[in-house]
Amino acid sequence: MPPIPVAPESCSHVLAEFDCLDPLLSALRLDSGRLKCTCLAVSRKWLALGTSAGGLHLIQREGWKQKLILTHKEGSITQVACCPHDEDFIAVATSQGLVVVWELQLERRGRPERVSVSWEHRGQAVTSLCWDTSSLKVYVGDSGGKVSLLRAASSKLGKVDSRVVQLGYQDGRLLVSSLTRCYLCDTEREKFWRVGNKERDGEYGACFFPQNKGLLVGQPALLYCARPGSRIWEVNFSGEVLSTHQFKQLLSCPPLPLITHRNEPHYDPEQRASQSVAFSRLLYLGDLHLLSWSDSASLHLHPSEWTSAAVD
Repeated sequence: MPPIPVAPESCSHVLAEFDCLDPLLSALRLDSGRLKCTCLAVSRKWLALGTSAGGLHLIQREGWKQKLILTHKEGSITQVACCPHDEDFIAVATSQGLVVVWELQLERRGRPERVSVSWEHRGQAVTSLCWDTSSLKVYVGDSGGKVSLLRAASSKLGKVDSRVVQLGYQDGRLLVSSLTRCYLCDTEREKFWRVGNKERDGEYGACFFPQNKGLLVGQPALLYCARPGSRIWEVNFSGEVLSTHQFKQLLSCPPLPLITHRNEPHYDPEQRASQSVAFSRLLYLGDLHLLSWSDSASLHLHPSEWTSAAVD
């Protein structure tokens, strides 16, 4: 009987797990009944894990050594975001609606300090945190649709129609995805406007897609906004919908196995029935890919390979 291939010859990428994380999880005791991991964030230096007890565990990615535990008496940790341009700053939200920016002060061997605290979202569930890409500002969205800006002092930036699902920031503009639609905000003028005309109902993500390679260098970023029925809008930097991409048929392709040390990979070439995926979060990956996920799968999309489609 011929061996079953791990992946088809036409496949250019596989998802591989190179490190065993069991020692890390065992050291944190996150598999115990008392302590649960509630959220995580990753930077070049840190793995940040929030817990149900209000602790934020900062683990050095090199060697998986626990460096710090930041404690919060204001509830469990619900969101965490590492500053993309300064590893010494990290933003945290708690279940009571508190948002804190910590300065770790590791280079100066000082004690971590709360440099900014906001109760702007007291009593609401903070659903998204997003750092400015060049300054120490954090944008915050909550379940009531409120969007705020946290720096030396907190200020309300605006309010959208429903729960904030995801935030993104690029070149002075904030992208807000709510349960019903997407919005763009000019953060200098604090002006919001809608993306597209059609509403939706549910958790659908959105993100900026920088065009910073090859002939596209210097072009404004695109936006990708999830729609019902396994669709994604492609939008220009002004908020105009350019096209709609449909993925229902693509999602009927057999999934690739995870390459891991724990068990032998097994590829099942059987075609599957087409399925509908909500794309509840969309993330930009540095190699011009989009990442989304569900309870059962990780989805990697390559926009340059999409065919053009009509606007819906």
